[in-house]
Amino acid sequence: MRKTTCFFNLIFFSWILLFSSSAKPLELNRLAVAKNFTLKQNLHMGYTVISSREGKSLKLFLTMPYIVFEDSIYYLEDKPQINDKGGIEISPAALGLIDKLLANAPPKSSSSSSVSEKSSFTQKSNENRLKDDQKEKTNYNSDLAKFIPIDSIVIDPGHGGKDPGGLGVNGAKEKEIVLSVSKMLYDLLKKDGKVKVYLTRKNDRYITLKERTDRTTALLKKGLNPIFISVHGNISLDRDIDGIEIYSLSEAASDNEALAVESIENAGFSKNDIEKTEALFSIINDLLKDGIRRQSEKLSKDLGQSLVKSTGAPLRGNKKANFYVLKYNSLPAALVEVGFLSHSQESRKLLQKEYQKKIASGLYQGIQSFLQEYDKSRGFTK
Repeated sequence: MRKTTCFFNLIFFSWILLFSSSAKPLELNRLAVAKNFTLKQNLHMGYTVISSREGKSLKLFLTMPYIVFEDSIYYLEDKPQINDKGGIEISPAALGLIDKLLANAPPKSSSSSSVSEKSSFTQKSNENRLKDDQKEKTNYNSDLAKFIPIDSIVIDPGHGGKDPGGLGVNGAKEKEIVLSVSKMLYDLLKKDGKVKVYLTRKNDRYITLKERTDRTTALLKKGLNPIFISVHGNISLDRDIDGIEIYSLSEAASDNEALAVESIENAGFSKNDIEKTEALFSIINDLLKDGIRRQSEKLSKDLGQSLVKSTGAPLRGNKKANFYVLKYNSLPAALVEVGFLSHSQESRKLLQKEYQKKIASGLYQGIQSFLQEYDKSRGFTK
């Protein structure tokens, strides 16, 4: 029985090598048998854990083109697919990346006498052919994965329509100020032409929080690699507080003030709605732990530093909160509070077009700093 099993594994492995240079998808369960991997499905979280005999493991996400291995994210050109029999299929390039990450050698047959020299020669030839083919066709390079630069930006002017946002002193309305700043930022990025730019709203209309994140989801499905920046104005009961705050996602707010802002920005989206959506997006928690949170924190830091330079306003900190538009975006994302409408002097500045231009310029420069470092470090993996 053992000889038969080993012989079957060797023949099947040769079959993989013969056909992995084609574009045909490969069924994960059959590959696991041939390559001695173990699979553990987590359908609730949306990934499969693939483990080698040596104890190394990675997570293959089923709804997004990611493989997570040792706190790093590796991007795939093609997402895994579910076939009509319910099996998971991956591309030959994805298989090559999994092999490389797990450093998994093919199982050795204990019955060498049952395998002819011709079979050994065929396997070796196919291995060489696969290596040559991978150099030309696979979607990973010497860094183990093809690097995908940021190619699009979604700018999200907060509130709008029946939701005015904060109503400050001097007649300041948050929805109007953030729309004006967002349009200015849109124009700067559009003129630059390096990335595609999108606005979640271009006029004074109401859109739900889910509709805002749906925009980025649609871009991800098209194969784009966007970042998300939500622009807001701040309100405080303490009218002496002014300055800029930048938020990235955390499951727990970083302080009581962050928790208060989180409650305001999540208003209009019921707790029941969020709980219903929770299960569908629980995959985000794992992605955040494995890279995207770090990218979001870097984006927040770059935005904050540039805004201080362009506006002269104090930076009250890079904080963390559980905003809906951050939590349900599986990509680098930041929420920017550009100033306090409740502060008399700052609200007057926020109403001035020249000051709004300074804010837009600061956001633009912060984005450029982030993109340059993102490219240089290949997604902060170096």
